[in-house]
Amino acid sequence: MKVTVAIAVYNVEAYIEKCIKSALNQDFEEEYEVLVVDDCGKDNSISIVERLAATHPNGRKIRIVHHEKNIGTGAARNTGIDEAKGEYICFMDGDDYMAPNAVRLLYETMVANNVDIVLGNHQRIYPDGKIDGTSNYRPGIVKSEYAVVEWMKHNSAGIYPVAMWNKLFRTSFLRDNGIRCVPWHRYEDPFFSFQTAFIAKSIVTIPEVTHNLVIVNGSCTHSEVTESHVNQFIDIIDRSLALCEENRKEGKVIPREIYWIITHIFFWTDITKRTLKSSVVSKKQKKEYFDHVKEITHHVKRSDETDWKHKAVYTIVRMPCSYLLMKLFAFSLGTVEAVKHKLK
Repeated sequence: MKVTVAIAVYNVEAYIEKCIKSALNQDFEEEYEVLVVDDCGKDNSISIVERLAATHPNGRKIRIVHHEKNIGTGAARNTGIDEAKGEYICFMDGDDYMAPNAVRLLYETMVANNVDIVLGNHQRIYPDGKIDGTSNYRPGIVKSEYAVVEWMKHNSAGIYPVAMWNKLFRTSFLRDNGIRCVPWHRYEDPFFSFQTAFIAKSIVTIPEVTHNLVIVNGSCTHSEVTESHVNQFIDIIDRSLALCEENRKEGKVIPREIYWIITHIFFWTDITKRTLKSSVVSKKQKKEYFDHVKEITHHVKRSDETDWKHKAVYTIVRMPCSYLLMKLFAFSLGTVEAVKHKLK
């Protein structure tokens, strides 16, 4: 078996048929499987998958693994890693869909270059088909001790995308290095991808758009932040910094860009804005969240090598009134990302 396309399914009835068909209708001629992990939703998602398995010309490629009860997205992703029969594995959300040549392009690039990770470009798209934007990752190969760090330095995007989807991994790379999701995380991507960025010795980017990210209102990345979400954010920070410190104690030099990945997750996106604006998160927990974000800066020394984005964020966060400043950003300017756009 060459490739496993692992799809965690939970309450995506309106989207799952298009998702599964996109995985089945690939122009990939090698043997591959579509591994569906049933996380026990309350709608008809799995019934639709079972119908496609029985009626679609490529339905035999579908393999369904059923959980006994709902245990969360992170745990479902781990089931995909554990159960995969493919030499390589890619992940997809049940409300997204792949380009028809996605598996072939990712696989051929992987085989030709023998790397840990192959990354494609993606487009953000609304359910009505309107395109919101397309990524523009610079194509090329990087092989080094911290391959993702070098990728970040030379890539026009400047930031490693933390989403699990639209990447092809060697399955043994994940298993041998113990790279897994935190089972109870609904935001399962950040720490998983932080581990891959920390450990990967090689990465290739291809220019083609291979993934369509469907923007769904009510998903975890678009719904209101709750105290449960904040607990996950704090845990991601703690685990990421602990991984860095564990390796630092072993004598490894941790590049600043590794910390910048964590900073990006919580500042260069809208997570901090949404957390501080949430009406259901207590003031005490908001302050606790921000204190943990601030802890990142204690692990990074100022340097002439640090670019203006690093300096701007870390300087603001270190200031005594930083919490009030970030609340101001959240309620008036948005995030540092919004400030960046206003300065252009």
